[in-house]
Amino acid sequence: MFIKNSKDKRKILLNNISVIESFLITERNDKLIINQVSEEIGTFYKNFIYRSCAEKGINVILSNRDEERETEDLFKKKELKICLTNSAKDIENVLSKREKFIVITDYKIFKKYSNSLLSVNGYNYEKDIKYYVQNNLKISNLDILEFCISTPQLVFSETSKFLVNSKGYVKETKINERNNPILELRKELFNLKRKKGDLRKAYEILKNEAKFKKLNFLAY
Repeated sequence: MFIKNSKDKRKILLNNISVIESFLITERNDKLIINQVSEEIGTFYKNFIYRSCAEKGINVILSNRDEERETEDLFKKKELKICLTNSAKDIENVLSKREKFIVITDYKIFKKYSNSLLSVNGYNYEKDIKYYVQNNLKISNLDILEFCISTPQLVFSETSKFLVNSKGYVKETKINERNNPILELRKELFNLKRKKGDLRKAYEILKNEAKFKKLNFLAY
């Protein structure tokens, strides 16, 4: 992903994991927006942020409409606020604050603000998980990598299990055997919109997604 440097206007090529890590350590009150794509993928990014903040001694606060502070405590612990919303009004409220925020939202809102804010597109989650597992955790086991990509919401629990007992590691197969047709349909729709494809095809994809959601609801 490309990031615009506000000082010298240079563009630096970074992956999403590095983008988030760089954002966390900056002292500026910047804003970062993430397209979570689905709850499962969003969980991966949220867990990565929580873990990274814990390692860096940063206090995470979930906040959509937090009140402005009148005074600044120079001795307080570093803070990062996370706003989980699909509302443009909430995001405008966040942008008006002189505080460091990460906004996690859907693709529609993400697309609106991604050119003006530092951004992470969750559709690249497979590359991000691979980078995190292989580079941050130094895990080269292909079984766990495959499992993590197929179930992004379980990346941290599964890798923790592996790191504790790598020799006796057995991946969870029941979850891995289940396909995620809704996610595949959303990826297909994203690619279709990016290429400005047939609107009738997009409509069919949306109909199929609604059908799968209904089947999942009935199943539970």
